[in-house]
Amino acid sequence: MLCVVQQGGTGGWKKVDGKWQSVNPVVTRSRTERSNIDELLKLYGGWRRPPGYSQPTTKKKKKKKKVKAVKEWVDTSWLKKYHTHEEMIDTLDSLAKSYPNLVRRYSIGRSVDERELAVIQISATESIKSKRPSLVPMVKFVANIHGDETVGRELLIGLARYLTEEYGKNERVTRLLNQTDIHLLPSINPDGYAELRRNNVSDEDLNRDFPGWRDLNKPRSELLEGREPESAAMIKWILDNPFLLSLSFHDGRVLVNYPWDDSPDAIEGEKAICPDDVIFSQLSQLYADNHAFMWTGKCLCHSDTFTQGISNGAEWYVVDNGMQDFNYLFSSCLELTVELSCWKKPPPHL
Repeated sequence: MLCVVQQGGTGGWKKVDGKWQSVNPVVTRSRTERSNIDELLKLYGGWRRPPGYSQPTTKKKKKKKKVKAVKEWVDTSWLKKYHTHEEMIDTLDSLAKSYPNLVRRYSIGRSVDERELAVIQISATESIKSKRPSLVPMVKFVANIHGDETVGRELLIGLARYLTEEYGKNERVTRLLNQTDIHLLPSINPDGYAELRRNNVSDEDLNRDFPGWRDLNKPRSELLEGREPESAAMIKWILDNPFLLSLSFHDGRVLVNYPWDDSPDAIEGEKAICPDDVIFSQLSQLYADNHAFMWTGKCLCHSDTFTQGISNGAEWYVVDNGMQDFNYLFSSCLELTVELSCWKKPPPHL
């Protein structure tokens, strides 16, 4: 028996001998798009594990090594205090006022309790003042989809300051902003953050509130039907903009996670491989390799072990209707989920 599930007209799954298999890429990427990804890999690149490096096994006793100091890329005073929603808005507005040629502030909507879903766009290209030039990749960084996971939220506020203040001084930052259109959304769930709760005030887990593979080929109106306002705002933003890459910051573990989180034949604990699995793996490994210890695959507060600090979504656990898969299924955006910290809200002095 052969059964095909279409994927937006560009691919799908087929069932052969009782098992689902991918049919064609979800998004057919042009040579230009793949070139953009290669360029971004270079821009974001840094230290890589040397050739011939092999992952230490847990079977052998390892000698303790001195941990090298990690260079602080952001003024740490910005990472020692949690911002209220109002303080976050004031900070983003202040950056837009101080750097009008680099920054544009905009909103994608409001939460259940009417808090702004604020975005800060940072780029030295013409994107800030007019239409985005051709071949300038759009990337986004988002955080705090779970209100009690706060580290990524503060990281993005600090990143906004770092990028703006270092432009023209730091060669790497200058090159990045000259060639990339960056959008930062520090808090998807500001109501949950205010109450320090995972879900929004309607008690909905926003990362289970996106269209999934069962919703392919549905019209836009049906994709938005019955969604929470925060999720609906994200869906519209993703569908309306040609984002190429995305990072979604979470807390609770230390690793990078990539699609599929779910698929027609997904089995928890086993890889659910998508057509761009190689690219996703490379991007995930790039982040893990540049982290102080993520690349070891060991989480300091849990017994979980992740090979080289990365994991396929379903291989960790199946997430139905998550934002990561939505980005990939319904747009050309490759999104990674980055788990930053075992502690969801460390004390400010840490």
